[in-house]
Amino acid sequence: MDDVEQGLVERERRQWERLWTGKDRELEADFADGFLSVDARGLGTLTREETLAEFRSGDVAVRDYELTDFRVLRPTEDTALVLYRADGTALANGEPFPWHAFSTALWVRRDGRWEKAFYQSTPVREARQG
Repeated sequence: MDDVEQGLVERERRQWERLWTGKDRELEADFADGFLSVDARGLGTLTREETLAEFRSGDVAVRDYELTDFRVLRPTEDTALVLYRADGTALANGEPFPWHAFSTALWVRRDGRWEKAFYQSTPVREARQG
């Protein structure tokens, strides 16, 4: 990975840390105007405001997580897709549940600044047997 790609991977990691430690005000600055997120639970497409509100509500709290298998694709000089796997355990209404997902984030450089424009998380399916 080049310096730009490594920097975007680090920003993606920092965003996760901010989400789960309640530092979402810092996170908000990374989300582009018009940011959209496709929810892995089948709730549909969420705006920047809806995405942030979900974390601020406290209904879901992550106990631990691990981000692995990063890849970065650069369709153009000013766009980057950051792909990775996210695994962890969360609490929803006090009940623990494990989650495993493939994540994709679209970063766009506007006026020299990288912003996240899109995020999608797709649940990992267990391998089929036989």
